[in-house]
Amino acid sequence: MTSLLLPPATGQPTPLPATMLPTTRLPPALIRSTSTPTQRGGNAKFYDAATDGNIITQIDITDGNSSANFWYYDEKTGDWTITASDATPTPDGATGIGDATDGLHVNPGPAAGIVISPDDATINAGGTQAYTAEAADAYGNEVGDVTGGTAFAILEGGHGGSWGEDG
Repeated sequence: MTSLLLPPATGQPTPLPATMLPTTRLPPALIRSTSTPTQRGGNAKFYDAATDGNIITQIDITDGNSSANFWYYDEKTGDWTITASDATPTPDGATGIGDATDGLHVNPGPAAGIVISPDDATINAGGTQAYTAEAADAYGNEVGDVTGGTAFAILEGGHGGSWGEDG
């Protein structure tokens, strides 16, 4: 049995060289991620180059070579499993060429906007309403609570009110 090995991955897009031993003419290895657009509205893709690459679904390890590189791209945070296998439509473990998997963690990008909550609230005169502010990256991933560093203001003319020290 020939094994397909994937090294540890970090960041995005992530280079993932796949190594198959020994060097022989092997069938294409299909690549998959547990992060799929249909499951969670993401944009997970594999590419054949780090920049300006083509979207791919398989890699070929050509004669005389023992590895092939591919890059993973995702816009949603989370822990995903990358799999390369000679089987379709699902990995088949050690049948034929041994499948390989690699864990990948995708972190959020830099803060691109703030979402305050609650969206709408109704209070009685003299009452209070607590608000929180969460930063999100350009893809809608939560970056973190930024309530303490957020300046709140009442912008509608003719409305009274003030912000207390607690929000």
